[in-house]
Amino acid sequence: MAMFTPDSLSEELLSEQPAKPVQSSVAAVAQTRIRRNVLRLYVMRYQFLSMICYLIL
Repeated sequence: MAMFTPDSLSEELLSEQPAKPVQSSVAAVAQTRIRRNVLRLYVMRYQFLSMICYLIL
């Protein structure tokens, strides 16, 4: 049974995975837009829950 140290395990995982290609600007813009939309949804959810709590109290 082989014992892996954190260093040897991370080196092995890195060697198995191919290098990621550089993201194109279109993909980066799309990713930013998605993150903003997700953040907006979290804010709306917080506001909705705050309103419900206010109405209950």
